[in-house]
Amino acid sequence: MLFVIIPLSIALLGLIVYYALSPRSSKTLRLSAFGALVCIMLSVVICTIIIFANLGGNDEPVMPDFFAAEPPNAAPENNFFILVLFAVFLLILLGIVILLAVRERRIRGKI
Repeated sequence: MLFVIIPLSIALLGLIVYYALSPRSSKTLRLSAFGALVCIMLSVVICTIIIFANLGGNDEPVMPDFFAAEPPNAAPENNFFILVLFAVFLLILLGIVILLAVRERRIRGKI
């Protein structure tokens, strides 16, 4: 399932970035792309806060196996450093896209 969702979400993010930076996109389309990028940045920040505050819970629902002789294996530890690097990378990437789009809009508005 992830092999379908991840490329689809990357393609949609690329489409949003294209509409935000394209000089041919209309003003309403560009503003909606800015809004979508800001919402994506907020969701990255909120999800990072939830992960590090452990508000999401580590308990995964497991169907009990009554015939098992041994208890189920524990979940592997999360690598928080990689999550921080990924969140910072996404925020920097989206911030650069928004900065470029706003700067291009100001330059085109003066001409």
